[in-house]
Amino acid sequence: MDEIAYVAPERGSTIYKDECVFCFDSPEFEHGLYICLVCHVGVCRNHVVMHVARTDHVGYLNLIREKKLLLDDNDDDDAAPPKQITKLAIGVESGFLEKRYEVRERWAVSVYPQLELVPLFESTLGPGLLYCCKAIMEAESAYRLLEVQSQAGTWDGTMLKNTIHTNLFQVDNPPKIPPSGWRCQAEGCDKIDNLWLNLTDGMIFCGRKLWGGGGGNNHSMDHYCKTGYPLSVKLGTISSNGADVFSYDEDDLVNDPQLEKHLKHFGIDLAVMEKTEKSMIELELDFNQKWEFHEIQEEGNKLTPVYGPGYTGMVNMGNSCYLNSVIQALVIIPDIVRVYWDGADRIFQNCSLVPCDDFNVQFAKVVSGLLSGRYSRADMEDRRGIRPAAFRLLINRGNAEFASNRQQDVEEFMRYLFERLEQNKRGIDCVEDVVSAWRFSLEEKLTCLESGNVSYKQRPEVILSLPVPLDLEQEQIDSTTLVNDENRPPSVMGILPDEPAQLAMMNGAGGVAGAGVDSSGGGSGAGNDATEIVVTSSSNSGAATVETGVIGPKLRPTVSLMNCLKALVEPELLDNTKSPFTGRISAMEKQLHFNTFPDWLWIQMKKFTFAPDWRPLKLDVSIAVPDLLDMNEFRGSGPHVGKLTMEYTKDSDDEQQPSAKPELVSQLIDMGFAESDVRTALIETANNLEIAVQWLLSGGVDGQGSGGAGGGSFNSRLSNDAPSSTEVQFRDGDGLYRLRGFISHIGSSAHTGHYVCHLLKGDQWIIYNDEKVALSEKPPKDLGYVFLYERISTTD
Repeated sequence: MDEIAYVAPERGSTIYKDECVFCFDSPEFEHGLYICLVCHVGVCRNHVVMHVARTDHVGYLNLIREKKLLLDDNDDDDAAPPKQITKLAIGVESGFLEKRYEVRERWAVSVYPQLELVPLFESTLGPGLLYCCKAIMEAESAYRLLEVQSQAGTWDGTMLKNTIHTNLFQVDNPPKIPPSGWRCQAEGCDKIDNLWLNLTDGMIFCGRKLWGGGGGNNHSMDHYCKTGYPLSVKLGTISSNGADVFSYDEDDLVNDPQLEKHLKHFGIDLAVMEKTEKSMIELELDFNQKWEFHEIQEEGNKLTPVYGPGYTGMVNMGNSCYLNSVIQALVIIPDIVRVYWDGADRIFQNCSLVPCDDFNVQFAKVVSGLLSGRYSRADMEDRRGIRPAAFRLLINRGNAEFASNRQQDVEEFMRYLFERLEQNKRGIDCVEDVVSAWRFSLEEKLTCLESGNVSYKQRPEVILSLPVPLDLEQEQIDSTTLVNDENRPPSVMGILPDEPAQLAMMNGAGGVAGAGVDSSGGGSGAGNDATEIVVTSSSNSGAATVETGVIGPKLRPTVSLMNCLKALVEPELLDNTKSPFTGRISAMEKQLHFNTFPDWLWIQMKKFTFAPDWRPLKLDVSIAVPDLLDMNEFRGSGPHVGKLTMEYTKDSDDEQQPSAKPELVSQLIDMGFAESDVRTALIETANNLEIAVQWLLSGGVDGQGSGGAGGGSFNSRLSNDAPSSTEVQFRDGDGLYRLRGFISHIGSSAHTGHYVCHLLKGDQWIIYNDEKVALSEKPPKDLGYVFLYERISTTD
């Protein structure tokens, strides 16, 4: 063994011993994992030859892991009740305990090409090699370190922030609140549970109605609207360990550092109170415990799991459902399949970096894992999904937001992923980059109403972002649908705009946020009396008006995707905008059309927006989505003969160019807009904050805001950084499309909740819910957030 090269790992060295760096085979698979003694990279038996060819490293430490399921304490007693879950965590005491196994690991040294297993004896290996092996064995694995950093191993909801109302005003001569026997003080209300004590005046009112029934009648929220008193505590949750506190103006559950003092003001001793109702976290636990591995429910129907190539799930590694949903949708695009599945071996062989640091290698690994069928076996429990930890670690490296364990907006991640695909296309031997399959060009016509001059610009886009009508009172509603209609799958519920950002059924003073527990006992769903937006018809015009928090028959406004497209190409008046022709602030008219139609078209419905007080909210609307979409009427025609057209020109006096006010820049950045977009909007609107926000939400002249027709940083860089337009590849063809997939969102905010993907395979819809993959009985197309259309002529 003296001839074997090895490098003993130092403290902090990265050891990839969880799975093969080229596939998802782990030490539990046949032949185990071979960990290179030089570069500390793990490869499976099938990829040892490739690793040797790339590196000339022939010495490996082999790890074979065998797991034997242990019986739980309750397994031998059918009558014993299940252990109480009290902590929102996985794999910890009092939390969701994973199945317990007796794990046996066998380690041995192996040398290529024979790969015979040599026991770890000093007499055989020598002290130096034995020390190297033991150091590898004892070191934390790279993926384990990732889990620790991101807390992916625990299911522990977002840490509550301290309320801004620590020094809360409390009335003089307050009422003394008894330790029990509470009742809602609203006239005519008899609620005795789900009661919230306002910490300013001591009034007790009920919360909102819950998904699936129960709850209150919204009187606590009504009291806040009348008084402005912001903090309430859920009476039944008060104990020596604290209580649930909701802040109305912060629109969230909060931590009140002065809770003991605030309660004592009303005669409540925190130390002696006992909890009598479920807290928010327990309600969320109830919801999550209903989710079963093998059964996904739509309308209470058990769906049939499917396995095999193209039906492989992806394990949620802690708020990674946004990543899972996007990648599942991407792998039905032939360009992705051709480059990263058919060409995977070529990508692996040409890897010049450490495989775990090579984007193309890790993306090809994920695509191959999903399409091979090797990790989607009904007969093997450990072959039911892949865990893309290495890819997530790599793609999010250097991006503080995506590297966090927080939920992300699917559309934002898509743009980020597309950018990475674009950046790494030079590492793949292919003529055409894959992003060109869905990249398209928009034609923007800008007319100066003062001078009559017209300018045409083309800009590349990768996602078509369509605004959803913000003012439903003024917008014509195409149709309405019953919230509890039998065609509405409860597994992807829409959320009221003013609900707190929490996933799952929650018993909140501010309301219920998220999907509820189906009354049948499985899956997520809404009861027959769930509280939602109510659309009532005016007696005069029939126009719809929107109310919230109303109990009774419920309707959801439905907006047509086709009408949103038509609205996109309608001329838009831009007031108080600097004309690129005259250099003066004047009225402009903007109109968009399509210059090209891609093979695949991503459409985002902008359900996430801002309330009048700038709070983020999600519009609870249904989208009428056609299976066949004809876009040909939206193609542009370019400059017309006889029209005066001009190019954008800089003012000759550059030093007189306006600048963005720093205080306004900071304010808009705090709302979540990109700084470059903010500065552009403020300059173009003469530092008018309100108009600048409208500009950003609608996309602005350059389409760079937080929305509009594909506005985003990726498109901005493509437009501004490309040396010439010929370097950006477009495909073009007929504008007739068919729906192939959509991604839905559960929750009240883009940065909380849960994402689920539905894809059309042949004539059957499939639901991809993290590691669960099943036939979909009633795909909730109307509740989609991002839609994927395929040009019919590409396959038919």
